[in-house]
This record gives sequence, structure tokens and C-alpha cells, in this order.
Amino acid sequence: MSVLTVNDLCIYPIKALPGIHVQAAVLDGSGLRHKKFQRVRDRAFMVVDAGTGKFISLRTHARGLSKISLALDEASGTLELSAPGVDVLRIDVAGVAGDRTRMESSVWEWRGHATVVDREWFSRVVGCELCLVEASSDMHRPVDPEYAPQPSTTGFSDGFPFLFAFRESLIDLFEETYGDAAAGMMHRFRPNLTVAGGAPWQEDGIRELRLLRETGEYTGATFDLCKPCSRCTVPAVDPATGDVDGRVTELLRSRRSGGVLGWTEGPRGFKNATFFGVNACLVDGEGGGTVVVKVGDVLEN
Repeated sequence: MSVLTVNDLCIYPIKALPGIHVQAAVLDGSGLRHKKFQRVRDRAFMVVDAGTGKFISLRTHARGLSKISLALDEASGTLELSAPGVDVLRIDVAGVAGDRTRMESSVWEWRGHATVVDREWFSRVVGCELCLVEASSDMHRPVDPEYAPQPSTTGFSDGFPFLFAFRESLIDLFEETYGDAAAGMMHRFRPNLTVAGGAPWQEDGIRELRLLRETGEYTGATFDLCKPCSRCTVPAVDPATGDVDGRVTELLRSRRSGGVLGWTEGPRGFKNATFFGVNACLVDGEGGGTVVVKVGDVLEN
């Protein structure tokens, strides 16, 4: 019987920007969190239209956002954003966020107040009036109760606190078209936890995963894989260049649409959507945010 293991962990502090790959992370109920810096949480920040507060993403601003690189300087406790032609933007994440102006912001169906971090840097890079905002400490954005165990919350993610992707499925989907480069396509799907060791598309039949150490010891954390992740056009965009590769969308349509998979009944939107990866929530193990997941941990279903 194959053993599933955590192959990679990635925190995306700022929605739509590159992630930070780590060897271990804290399992916060609303997503992965850095072990040392509590403000470095998955999708804790996002870029919004300065006028409307609506989030922007690679769907609409691929060329501008692809210019930006992101790194965490652990020595200084800063997130460092760089782009051609502008000074580096440094965000202090070592301490507690200070009092800042709040603005109404939105991500999909959710509207609420977020704190303003920057009003100028992203405007200069992307070429339109933008703000960088951070989720307020009192933000409790609920996850869709049609799919998720309750109570479940998330930050500025598209809808769920965790996204799992399975390496063997990625290779099965892309190897014929991209050859040895297939494994390098994972960053287009932006998962938090990449799983290795199973059979292709094994995830379609998994509803729950228990997190174990390599020794077999149960960590106390269990994930509910509550909804297949529907995909828009973003995976076709190379996040490093902004270039669009239509073959990605066509492969998803031909092999991973709801119609092809027989997911034509039940939850809304499944028939015509395409799918890769699985959205998940914690159903056990929040424990005040003390459970740590590590690369190499075992996932038991």
C-alpha cells in the first residue's frame, strides 16, 4: 500500500504573489502560519483596488503582478517585495501590527474591513491605483457551509484555508505534453501542501487525512478534504512572466472537467468547472495553533 507524505509546504502571505517554501509550519485553523512570525500567514495580505477595495489577482493583472518577487528575511523579520525600477518594499512582520487606517475590502462574496499597509508601491509597479491591506485580527471570514465543517474560517484565500495538491496527479496530467518539465508546473496551482507517494487521482476518493510523524505517531491534526478545487484561468498564467499557455486550460477541460469526471449532479458548478487539487479544513488539531506540519510527515486516510 502506498504511503502519502508531505512533499512541500508553501505559505502565500500575499494573495496572488509568490509563496514562501518552508520545511515546517503551524496549522492555524485559517491556514498555514510561519513558525516564527505569526503575521506571516497564508493569504493574510492582499492587493486591492484603491477605489473599490476589491481584490486583484493574476486573472486580471498578470503582467503587473508577475514583475514582483517576494522573500522573507528572517534575520530582520521583514517581508521584502522587489520589482524592476522601484525601491524594495519592506513590511515588518516581526511584531504586532500597529494601528493603521482601515478600509472596506472584498474578496469574492466577503466584504469587511482590512488595515492599510501601503498605498503607493503597488500602484507604481502595476500601473493603477492599488492598496496593500492586511486582515484585521478580528476578521472571521466563514468558509462555505455547503462544503466545509463548521465553524471554519479563512483569510483572503479564494474560499478555503488549505489547498492540497498531489504530485503524481500533476505528472499524469502534464507529462505527455511537457515531458520532464511536468513536475515544475505545480507552482501554477499554488497549493499549501503538496502530497507525494500515491497513485494518480487518488485524491478523488479521499475525504479525510490524518497527519502523522514519520515514526507513525499521530500529531493530533486531521484534515477534511471537503471540496475538489475548481480552477479558473490562473493556472494557464506563468506567474513568473505573466505569459499565458492555453495548453494548460485545454488539458484541464479535456481530462478534469465535471462533465468528464461524471460530477454532473449535486453541488453547484461541478458540471462545467475544471478541477485540480482539493480544498481542505482542519477538523481536529487547531489546539490554539500549536500543531506543526513538517515536510516528510505522513498523511493517512
